[in-house]
Amino acid sequence: MDSELSEYRWPAEWEPHSHTLLTWPQRPELWSGRIAAVHAAYLEIIRTLSEDEAVRILVNDARTADTLRSLLRGNDIPCGPDAAVDLWVIPTNDVWIRDYGPLRLLRNDSATPASRMIAYTFTGWGEKFPADADNQAAGAVADRCNESFEKYSDFVLEGGAIESNGRGLLMTTEACLLHPNRNPRMNRDEIEARLKQTLGAHSVLWLPHGLPGDDTDGHVDMLARFVGENHVISCLPEDESHPAYADLAMNLAHLRAFRTHDGDALRVDTLPLPPLRLSPDGLPIPESHANFYIGNGSVLVPVFNDAHTNGIALRTLQRIFPDRRVVGIPGADLILEGGGVHCMTMQIAG
Repeated sequence: MDSELSEYRWPAEWEPHSHTLLTWPQRPELWSGRIAAVHAAYLEIIRTLSEDEAVRILVNDARTADTLRSLLRGNDIPCGPDAAVDLWVIPTNDVWIRDYGPLRLLRNDSATPASRMIAYTFTGWGEKFPADADNQAAGAVADRCNESFEKYSDFVLEGGAIESNGRGLLMTTEACLLHPNRNPRMNRDEIEARLKQTLGAHSVLWLPHGLPGDDTDGHVDMLARFVGENHVISCLPEDESHPAYADLAMNLAHLRAFRTHDGDALRVDTLPLPPLRLSPDGLPIPESHANFYIGNGSVLVPVFNDAHTNGIALRTLQRIFPDRRVVGIPGADLILEGGGVHCMTMQIAG
């Protein structure tokens, strides 16, 4: 099986999607009275994405499906097997499908490439949260897609921990993948070899640090993103007194020093972080504009309570993606549960 996987690659997010996966927020107790605002953000995401691609939304049961179907139609979003939006009854623990959804790999050697889906073990970010249902969802999605599926049960990895440029270069963080709560019996070289083997890659770009306050221990999709084959955009606070400044400046230095498989430097742009906000417990809230999602015709960007950094983020990404609509999605309520727009979406390439 592994020798077959070497013929496949994990496409970049900006390559065409057959559809996007979402999981509907179904547990009001997680959102501390913010569920209405969270549902409103989801409806905007669904409406925007469905203009250009199919959207499949996971729900826990038929009753939730009926309620959501009525909500969507009441908001002028057609829903059903023949519509752009459809609902799949697949139980989950939480909404962060980026981390437990399947990755679809495309074969390199065909004009109309075949595909396969793979997934890894999901442990609720190092057994911080329940993940029993989430850990089964990728296989259920593959069944719904009638797709060949391989589960790597002996390797812990979340989708938000890795980025792909679609041409054999992956990006991740030491803070997350080398954390002892992920794969403690593997060293960095072994982890890198496994990434290359299963995702058809030739190189891995390691950034040292994550974002303070991030429950994931430092997912790369909160920090730095591929926006082109040799083009990365990375976070850096405008205020040097920000507690993340030194770590993110070091990440930026690693990006600027990196050379690709062909010896080329990366083009590196930056996004500001919103001004630091603290949780009621006094911990940093990891707000980040870098947690955007690239759809077929749009880029969905988390925006927060600062017009200055919101404007920079939206203008910067519109310049990078001139042929896509750049849409701000309110992110302040989402991040309090631990994620953002990218965390709650998973592209299915093809």
